[in-house]
Amino acid sequence: MTLAGIGCGRCVPLVLTDDEDIQAAWVLMQAGYLKATMQVVFDSRGGGPQPGIVVNITQSGWKVLQTLQPKRNEG
Repeated sequence: MTLAGIGCGRCVPLVLTDDEDIQAAWVLMQAGYLKATMQVVFDSRGGGPQPGIVVNITQSGWKVLQTLQPKRNEG
């Protein structure tokens, strides 16, 4: 899982359970681009309950993603 996929719109809210993903998201949360809530989540592959965070993109996060989108040539 990479956080680059967050901007796709189809994957929000995103549930993170891996330490590596949570650490990567932490920086974006501190910057105010993500909002996260800690919850008990269930593994989509049938595993049992585990701690995780549910991540949503804030309004300022969406603005940053829009500036990173490649500009389409019009004309």
